[in-house]
Amino acid sequence: MNERRHENAPVPEGAEEQAGSQEARLVFGMPGHEDEYVLRLEGYDTKNFIPPGIEQRLKDTLGELYIVMNRGTRIEIIPVEPDGRNDAVVSSIVRDALQDLPEWLLVDGKKFKLETPSEEKEGN
Repeated sequence: MNERRHENAPVPEGAEEQAGSQEARLVFGMPGHEDEYVLRLEGYDTKNFIPPGIEQRLKDTLGELYIVMNRGTRIEIIPVEPDGRNDAVVSSIVRDALQDLPEWLLVDGKKFKLETPSEEKEGN
């Protein structure tokens, strides 16, 4: 059954943003990845791998300070320097890179909304 909304009916706060975005989660130091960031993108899994274009966009924007590897279901971002962790810089660059992706690299044309390491700490 199709639901119809009245033109003047209020839209619940955040509903438009949720309907138009996919979740992206950036985590540093998870088990097995203690010295690296792991980026997971909603909509990509073992049946639908992350396209190489997203990896390339991240490589281009992160530069030579990080190694970026597409593992199909996740992207690993590894600081080249042993003390190269910088959540603010990496989060900002990844967020910008994901927002500027061409539509053909998106799942159902939806932009990614990034959750970052600092946002996880604040939430807990």
